[in-house]
Amino acid sequence: MGANALETDIRSSKDGQIVLIHDRTVDRTTNGSGPVRQLTLAKLRGLCASHNWSPGEERQQFPLRGKEIREFGGHLEFGGHLT
Repeated sequence: MGANALETDIRSSKDGQIVLIHDRTVDRTTNGSGPVRQLTLAKLRGLCASHNWSPGEERQQFPLRGKEIREFGGHLEFGGHLT
């Protein structure tokens, strides 16, 4: 895979869905604003997670529960707590 480790944060949306995002809010990393815990999964899905990237970069959707995690198969080790 080209990496020995990957650190991310797992948070819960307003409707109890799990999402991967480091920040407690979506302000810095998306075109939205507000705490992750106060936004529904539907609202999070509508955010653009590449709005600050270079021109010409492909639009990236908000990472969703299980969608990207499956790529890592049995190589995952979990620790910490859900916030």
